[in-house]
Amino acid sequence: MIDLLPEETKNIIISYHNEILKMGRIVQGMFLKFKDAFFEKNMKLSKEIIEQDARVDFVEARLEYKAMEIIATNNLYGKSLKIVFLGNKIIGILESMADMCETMAKNNVDLLKLPNSINPYQFEDLFEISQGMLGDALKLFSNVIEDGNVLGESFELAKEICNTDNEIDSLYEAFKRNLMLKVSKDNFRSIMAHIEILSNIEKFSDLSANIAEYTIFILTGDRYKCTKEGFDIFYSMGE
Repeated sequence: MIDLLPEETKNIIISYHNEILKMGRIVQGMFLKFKDAFFEKNMKLSKEIIEQDARVDFVEARLEYKAMEIIATNNLYGKSLKIVFLGNKIIGILESMADMCETMAKNNVDLLKLPNSINPYQFEDLFEISQGMLGDALKLFSNVIEDGNVLGESFELAKEICNTDNEIDSLYEAFKRNLMLKVSKDNFRSIMAHIEILSNIEKFSDLSANIAEYTIFILTGDRYKCTKEGFDIFYSMGE
């Protein structure tokens, strides 16, 4: 876990780490709620997501302050320092993901006011895969305080997340091309709203891949980047 630190400091790090995971679960819940709002054409659920974003903003501010407090009052080093410093970056990523859920909910509110002949269930795979990516990214981040050697398992999961991100990119481009072929004067606004929603899901998945990148950085000290060619190292701290 976090060797050689005083027990009190270890508990502070673990608590901070767990609070980031809780924030991740809130964002997960927002995405699931948006999925229901989109497929069920539910205006009420969409408005609930928009209101919920303020809660995530508050959690972000509180955890950012807590990170500064932990770094200022504890002699951190090695993995413990990376958990707090890079955990703060993951907090920012999760807040951006919540913002995307809010944006998609607003798009859905607009969409529900328009004539719409697009079958939403054709996009179901994109939603399911993106939902799974965030779950895997949070599982990966949960590994950083585990006892024992979790690097091999974690690295394989990070590569899987990266491969899935590339799959989502391909699905988004295919759906976008298909929608653009259907554009007419009467459905232009509806098509654009769908593309905006799908674009944000693609970006949402990119951010899940970013969580994986930072988590591997915590575990190894090396920066890996998810690209179309794979999950490759591009910067090493020499650890």
